[in-house]
Amino acid sequence: MILTQVISMAVAVLAIVWHQQRSTERLRREFKADIAELRTELKGDIADLRAELVGVRSELKGEIAELRAELKGDIADLRAELVGVRSELKGEIGGLRGELKGEIGGLRGELAEINQRLARIEGYLGIGMPAEAAAAAAGAGLVATPAPPTAGATT
Repeated sequence: MILTQVISMAVAVLAIVWHQQRSTERLRREFKADIAELRTELKGDIADLRAELVGVRSELKGEIAELRAELKGDIADLRAELVGVRSELKGEIGGLRGELKGEIGGLRGELAEINQRLARIEGYLGIGMPAEAAAAAAGAGLVATPAPPTAGATT
């Protein structure tokens, strides 16, 4: 009787293990099928994302090319404007130089005239000439000669 019970228990345990193995195998097949399905879906999603990325890249490349062309045009416009401003400034500077040269020339002429007048006045008054020439110059008597110092005078 004990032997029958032990054998019954062993058969029952074997039945449970066999049933568990079958259940595990069935779950394993189901999981493998689910994993294969998910892989297929993910591969499709990845392919879609890659295609979308390629589209976005080409759009961005186009926009970047447009911006570069626009910037190049703006830079060319700025350079042309700068050339115009430079030539305008050169013209203004040239005009100012001409005016300054004219003014300087006029002032030099006036200075030469003043120097001649001063020389004539000095010559008339005998200033800056040797004593003999100053005494003989016209207007020599007009220049006040200092009085000789007197003895006992304090300054």
